[in-house]
Amino acid sequence: MNLVDDSIFKVNKDFDLQVHEIGNLKSRVVVIDNFLLHPEKFREFLESIPFQDSIQENVMPRGFYPGYQNYMNYNFGDIEQCVKFLVNQHFGYQIPFLNCSFQCVDGNKKVYSQSNLPHCDNRTIAGNIFLNTENEIDGRSGTSFYRFKSTGEESFFANACLYRKERYRFLNPDLSLSDFSPIEDNDDYTMYHLSEMKFNRLNLYEGSLFHSVFIEPGKFRENRRMSFSFIG
Repeated sequence: MNLVDDSIFKVNKDFDLQVHEIGNLKSRVVVIDNFLLHPEKFREFLESIPFQDSIQENVMPRGFYPGYQNYMNYNFGDIEQCVKFLVNQHFGYQIPFLNCSFQCVDGNKKVYSQSNLPHCDNRTIAGNIFLNTENEIDGRSGTSFYRFKSTGEESFFANACLYRKERYRFLNPDLSLSDFSPIEDNDDYTMYHLSEMKFNRLNLYEGSLFHSVFIEPGKFRENRRMSFSFIG
């Protein structure tokens, strides 16, 4: 029987933490460098789990992440405890549980066209740990944040009224397939902040903010863009 070595989930106690306030709402983004004590071993563990291809043209997906995803129910030990502590300390929110996934963008793969637009998560806090080494990071990449041009909104107006979802282009998602080319600016949205990708960097931010995975068009064709992500 193979057992997971829990030491791969240990957090580096000497990490470097910065708190940024972005946009007109001065929304907090917590950026932590050198977060994991053994990032290479953690990545090796995640890469050992086979992926399933969840993208099927015109079939409603579980989510619009532009690539492969593995949703996992492991006890991530130190990672979970530290993330919950940091969120409580910097956002004043107690996460009940984390929904975790290993996510990869393959620049050679077609994705849902909806993936090129910003989205909002259905939980209070979102975060990611970037797992590509410096020589694998292909151009500008990270988590991008957007403003809705016609109203100036930087986050989803949280109610059940469908006209708002239609306004944001969430109501009838485009399930056709296209190359992954996330926007910087179009008729509806403009990107106002990019939290840049860096090996072993943790980002924490509010899930209701309009945000997206960002890569430059045509990038990450030689290496997959890898992150361990969660919402809570």
